[in-house]
Amino acid sequence: VYEGARVLYLESLYIHKDWRRHGFATEVFDWLYDHAKANDLAEISWMAAITNDPAHGFYTRLGAHRSEKW
Repeated sequence: VYEGARVLYLESLYIHKDWRRHGFATEVFDWLYDHAKANDLAEISWMAAITNDPAHGFYTRLGAHRSEKW
């Protein structure tokens, strides 16, 4: 997190298993990106369990980078 900068923090994102792989999460992140950019936010931040490999794969495909700070 950038000190003194405004950031967008996503507390939780859950897509029911029956609705996964239909593009909903990508749409959410596209909206978050547009919102952050329009409001001069320095970054979008969130956490995922280290054991949640499908989530990490999804975030990597979006271009996210894992922070080793946490």
